[in-house]
Amino acid sequence: NTIDSLVENDTYGNIVPCAALSWETSADGLVWTFHLRPDQKWYDKDGNEMGPVTAHDYVAAARYVCDSDMDCSNSYMMDGWLVNATELLDYTAAKLIAVDKGTEVVGEDDYVKDENGVIFEVNEDGTYTELPEVRPEDLGVVAKDDLTLEYHLEMVRPYFLTALQFGTYWPAPAALLEQYGKDFALDNSKMWFNGAYILQVAEPQQKRVYVKNANNWDAEHIYIERIEETYNQEAASLAPEMFLRGEVDYAGIGYHLR
Repeated sequence: NTIDSLVENDTYGNIVPCAALSWETSADGLVWTFHLRPDQKWYDKDGNEMGPVTAHDYVAAARYVCDSDMDCSNSYMMDGWLVNATELLDYTAAKLIAVDKGTEVVGEDDYVKDENGVIFEVNEDGTYTELPEVRPEDLGVVAKDDLTLEYHLEMVRPYFLTALQFGTYWPAPAALLEQYGKDFALDNSKMWFNGAYILQVAEPQQKRVYVKNANNWDAEHIYIERIEETYNQEAASLAPEMFLRGEVDYAGIGYHLR
């Protein structure tokens, strides 16, 4: 509700433009190029304009996802998909567990680092093999300019567009990722919004309030002005009864196989 992805589904399930106006693929199917809508903006929880949405925000988000230090649970959607995603995840993971060279315990420490920060893999015979450095800029996501974004794939995936609505491929403000690191988006004051709604209130296990983003590129088709979600601890077990009493708007009805 709060982030516009590159593409979206229409009422009939067709993939249609959203944050991207158009796209094309290379002849070999390995490079996908997206042309972003101009004049997209980021807004904070109070609706203040915070800056433009650019291709660089997609690049920064992808590098964040492929940094093992950030421990993103959805990195599997880039691992094996994008050029050097696996290598970047592995290298950043090795950096996290590497101990100082000469302090390793034989049979326990797989990676060590020297005084220059160079990472080595410890072999079974006690020798070392230098681990090639993989930099964030080696990842196969490139901002050709502010409005042109490229994804370089490891293998041909004709269905690549279907992955782009997963949070893995959403944009994130590069400035906020740099500022907050692991604390990015832990609450609505540490994130910005470019989608149909702005998350104005976010109180864990209490309530969420979404308000229409009147400046969204498709604002004329955002018909619901405000959404309020109230947490109810009893809803999981008493939802049907609460629905009948008008206390909740939705109730899931389970079933048992006999």
